Amino acid sequence: LVPQALMWTLNAFTIRDLPRDVTLLDDLVFQGRGFALRGRLRLDADGLPTLIEITDGRLRPDDAFTARYEREGDRQQVRVTGRQLDARPFLSRFFSEVDVAAPAAGGARRERLDISLRLDRVTGANNQSIGDARLEMTRVGPQITAFTLGGSLGGATRVTGQILSDQGRPYMMIQTTDGGALLRFADLYANMVGGRLTLTQTLTDPSARTSDGVLFIQDFRLRGDPMFERLFGATAAIDTTAGERPGRVVEQTSI
Repeated sequence: LVPQALMWTLNAFTIRDLPRDVTLLDDLVFQGRGFALRGRLRLDADGLPTLIEITDGRLRPDDAFTARYEREGDRQQVRVTGRQLDARPFLSRFFSEVDVAAPAAGGARRERLDISLRLDRVTGANNQSIGDARLEMTRVGPQITAFTLGGSLGGATRVTGQILSDQGRPYMMIQTTDGGALLRFADLYANMVGGRLTLTQTLTDPSARTSDGVLFIQDFRLRGDPMFERLFGATAAIDTTAGERPGRVVEQTSI
């Protein structure tokens, strides 16, 4: 996603207008309302980037990050570090992608993508952020072969991710004790409070077009969800004695 974002900007302003004999651009500066990028660009003989280095990046006014994208053969590397990055544009694009796991035509090429992200703060949707964000991921073709995730959703609440194995079959697991905050961060659901969340996703054979996953959340509360308000009506009783149970609505504000 990071190289794509950089390429959106560079394609709009630079690459299509460059003469073919230009292969290196130093001290590039792009500025506009609310964003600024400073760095350098290296192109191959076909005018495609082999290096994008951002030494001072702001895609949103509060951003402060550096980024480096490098391509050599079938391998691409992305590294992002810094104080803060607003991830909302990347999240909306990520969740709108269709069939991202589909293999390339013919299935011949297996490009490798290495991503390393280390940021003090990543801002998401609904005023949620992840502090001390760490992501290391390797993808070969459509297959994720390495994945570690870490960060803080506030205080001691952590979000973690890793690849595990079940009888030799790898799967990805993401966990947090505040599922509501993570769902709000990703702009997936805004009415959940708390909840122990575990997401597991199988890592299938690269030739497969789909993979199986399970999302399990327990001990959560729902607040002000219009669907549940219509379902239970104005006289719904609120269970405050039995304690929180998985999937049970124990607190509502508009009923």
